[in-house]
Amino acid sequence: MNTRRLFLVDDDIDEQWIFNTALNAVDPTIQLSGAANGQDAIRQLAGSMAQPDVIFLDLNMPVMNGLECLQQLKSNPGLSGIPTIMYSTTADPLTISRVRAMGAEDFITKPYNFDELVDKLRSVLGRIVA
Repeated sequence: MNTRRLFLVDDDIDEQWIFNTALNAVDPTIQLSGAANGQDAIRQLAGSMAQPDVIFLDLNMPVMNGLECLQQLKSNPGLSGIPTIMYSTTADPLTISRVRAMGAEDFITKPYNFDELVDKLRSVLGRIVA
């Protein structure tokens, strides 16, 4: 069985910790790595031999935001096939439509409840990462 790998792009260290904790509740064997902004994510992902199975991408970050990062991911032949899920506090329907049109696999609004995050991650990973 291959190890599943996820990549989280989020500048908020508390959000990173919560996401990692929820992911461990879903499946402690999943490896999580990440970056604090889109620019660093592109640099890390483009230079990596072991690509993640899924990228979770926040919208609001310094240096390079999630929309800019998504655009670069989907225009890079080596990275465009990696399912990308937007993960943000934003729940604006226009933004959600826009990121889906740009190639995002899904959009998760960051829940305020830990158990809800665990449920959302379990559902998304069940659909995308077999």
